[in-house]
Amino acid sequence: MPGRPSRGSDDPAGDNFDAAARRAAQPLGLDGTSLARLRDLGIYLNYNGYGACVADLHFSPDELFRRLNPYADPLEFIRADETFQALESGYRDDMLRGEGVRPELETERHSLFILPAEPWARRVSGVLTNSLAQAAPGRAQAEIS
Repeated sequence: MPGRPSRGSDDPAGDNFDAAARRAAQPLGLDGTSLARLRDLGIYLNYNGYGACVADLHFSPDELFRRLNPYADPLEFIRADETFQALESGYRDDMLRGEGVRPELETERHSLFILPAEPWARRVSGVLTNSLAQAAPGRAQAEIS
């Protein structure tokens, strides 16, 4: 579909800070796989914060804090805690649903997506908007749920 980006693991997502994050991480000497996993963690944590109410989230903010807090190393959290896998699975499932939404309006300069009033749609709204904006910077994007 024109203008609709694929959202695989290498596609832009999150809050548009990929280049800045890579520069900031250079002194850490992390390999590409570790950097990619940390990027994923950031995306999943951000994504989990979207919702109209706490019940929309996979984990409430206080529960997520309690799960993250014991880990000084976020890579250890990724490897050892089931929370990461739950966030990753939820993100992937929600994004698959989001990719199925077709624009109500699409022109060379505009796209309008109407998302259902469902928790999954509220969770992915920020990531979808960022992906659309990065894929077509000259196109105005709108999402309504």
